[in-house]
Amino acid sequence: MRLLKNPKIIDNIIKNHAFRKLGRSILEKTSLLGFFFDLISWRRNMWSERKLISIYNREYVSNHGYNTEEDYRIKEAHAREIIRLLNPRKVLIAGCALGNAVLAFRKQGIEAYGFDIIPNLLDMCRSEIKPYIREGSILAIPFNREEDFDVFVCTDVSEHIQIKNIPKMVDEIYRIGVIWIATIICHDGLSPGHVTLKPLSWWERQFKGKFTLCRDIKTDIFPGIYGLDPAKKAKFTFWRRNG
Repeated sequence: MRLLKNPKIIDNIIKNHAFRKLGRSILEKTSLLGFFFDLISWRRNMWSERKLISIYNREYVSNHGYNTEEDYRIKEAHAREIIRLLNPRKVLIAGCALGNAVLAFRKQGIEAYGFDIIPNLLDMCRSEIKPYIREGSILAIPFNREEDFDVFVCTDVSEHIQIKNIPKMVDEIYRIGVIWIATIICHDGLSPGHVTLKPLSWWERQFKGKFTLCRDIKTDIFPGIYGLDPAKKAKFTFWRRNG
């Protein structure tokens, strides 16, 4: 009960790496991991929109290594696998940061565009990428159906959206007319921007009626970030449009 009366305790706990490593093991063995993530989600879904937006600044890009060679190699592996599995014509990438994923697809011959909520995004991007990137949110995607995208790539983005806004996010992805979503939905509470930490079954309910999880499409690549199952390597999930 003390945790519930003083939510700041939750934030302090998850910032402690030693506790995180030990706590994850204990929670997995006692089947309390889902409850713990629900508690984090409950706390962070109380945050104001202003606080959430303030997280995504110039330091966010540098702190998370979104402009490094290592990040590009990860995005290159992502692109190669998505191309192999879905054979896309035109790809839209949500949360593209400075455009490594956009560049990775384009270097492999796929027409790709991206968007991100980072303020002054275009001032930080390389000139070769700027024409293919726009500033914008997944809650108001700055592209439209007429631009004819068939695959929507969304890695480590959905968990940044508050629960109350998830239906709007799903509606926006559906609005642009894509056939496929290729996504990694992160399930790690360490990042302050991760506000909605829910299991795959929960996300299936959110997408129900608009997109269906295709469990028969699988990939064994390790995408470089934590995923829905915190005890295993992260995996992409693939969702097909209904209707």
